[in-house]
Amino acid sequence: MAQLTAKSFPAARLLLVEDDIQNVEILMHCLQDQAYDITLAENGKVALSLMAEQSFDVILLDRMMPVMDGMTFLRRIRADPTTREIPVIMQTAATEKHYIEEGIRAGVYYYLTKPFSKQILLAIIKSALDDQRLLVRLVEETDKIADRLREFRRGLIHMQSSYFHFKTPLQVKSIAAVVASCFPKPQEVVMGFTELMLNAVEHGNLGICFEEKRDLLLQDKWDLEIERRLTQPEHMAKNARLYLERREREIEIAIEDEGDGFDFERFRNFSPDRAEATNGRGIHLASRDFDHLAFKGSGNRVECVKRI
Repeated sequence: MAQLTAKSFPAARLLLVEDDIQNVEILMHCLQDQAYDITLAENGKVALSLMAEQSFDVILLDRMMPVMDGMTFLRRIRADPTTREIPVIMQTAATEKHYIEEGIRAGVYYYLTKPFSKQILLAIIKSALDDQRLLVRLVEETDKIADRLREFRRGLIHMQSSYFHFKTPLQVKSIAAVVASCFPKPQEVVMGFTELMLNAVEHGNLGICFEEKRDLLLQDKWDLEIERRLTQPEHMAKNARLYLERREREIEIAIEDEGDGFDFERFRNFSPDRAEATNGRGIHLASRDFDHLAFKGSGNRVECVKRI
């Protein structure tokens, strides 16, 4: 996968693809005191040339540009295995919901609605970077396990079932790399069930709703709130569980939590109404990684299947 070789995560490299000088000035003013390495491109064709010479962590993309517009550029990078995993933040007007829907179908899950505030801009960039860096770590850890335990992985194909319990995001990330190693192509599923496991901890056991998480992320208080709730008496004894079952031609994973459930239908698809939110896209992303995904009961159990 492209862009998945970061080690210590130096200053994030942003590619700003924008032809409107006034908008460039606004963006640069908002980002001037941030530790980002920013490169400018006036259209998609120039951006592709730059990407052939260097790598980027996040792309801020305008839709309407001369020579090569944003959607054409997007289709080009999504079709290329070396660039398709780079998160793209697309700029759009608030009234352009049909354009947002088109972008979602093309693989854009981060949006910056004009006019935008500095707080929203920085929060969306941070969210995209956090998601990308999580994927980097998960893939790197999965690769390490595969290299160290190659003989062990040969044994995993004969495993019929396994069970894990977890209660913290750190435990989720440790377990995710191990579980991914049970699949023939770990990178295809590791982010998907990691999102579902995190959902079981954050929204299930700890009871944090979408709106609360959005506000906490904007205030940069998300990690502190997770730590606080994990130490509360009503949450300390709660565990989430992951069950893995191997069959002849498929692997099924079931994840359960001890929460009250949630309105999972609201988050099955990524809605244009949540386009500018920093969160709320995990379930939709997970659904892309599996051949079947279904929530049961009140939403505190999810079952997903991957054909092998």
